[in-house]
Amino acid sequence: IIIMWKILIFYLFLELIHGNYTDPIYPISNPCLAILDRLSDMSSAFLNCAVSRARPFKLCEGCVDTYARLQDLVGLLDLTYSDVDRTITCKRFLESYDSIQVVAQLISFVHNIWGLSYCDNCIKNYKDTNGTTDYSLTNHTIKFVQKKLNFDLCIFNATGRMVPIIPIDLNVTLNTNVCTVRTTVYNEINEFFIQITRDNKNGVCMDIV
Repeated sequence: IIIMWKILIFYLFLELIHGNYTDPIYPISNPCLAILDRLSDMSSAFLNCAVSRARPFKLCEGCVDTYARLQDLVGLLDLTYSDVDRTITCKRFLESYDSIQVVAQLISFVHNIWGLSYCDNCIKNYKDTNGTTDYSLTNHTIKFVQKKLNFDLCIFNATGRMVPIIPIDLNVTLNTNVCTVRTTVYNEINEFFIQITRDNKNGVCMDIV
């Protein structure tokens, strides 16, 4: 509900700022308005992506493309000007019409989601290049994913069933002998996760939690 209200307020702000200005400093074809439109689209796309990947949690890798594009647009606010004399940046231009700082609050909200998910601890070097998002996974993430795949394969070979998305009690769901035989595989992934928590003291990427 909070997300929907933020999006609604943002769209109301768009309607307000898209007025027919006669002041030559704010021409109708202002490039800042084009950035604002794209910022609106990317913010909405990221929030929709975040909600859809909240369970199971795969926000970081699943939404990195929209987040990278959003970051690129945020950077343009300080690099693009609203006037021909290049004295008023788009950031200043938008702030002058945004008394409650809707744009700044929405950007901060998106950054908080990304930050609280500790996505930078599993994804690095993400950037938008001509509409294509490039990124790479950290070494810890690559190793953990491989160990997780080995564990899932181990369970499948023993039971003929894939490990479900929703966490299960292995002692109840699987045969006790199977769990005992596969203890080494489980301990290996568990110990590696503990190592990740030690190496990333500020927080573990939620994609692998």
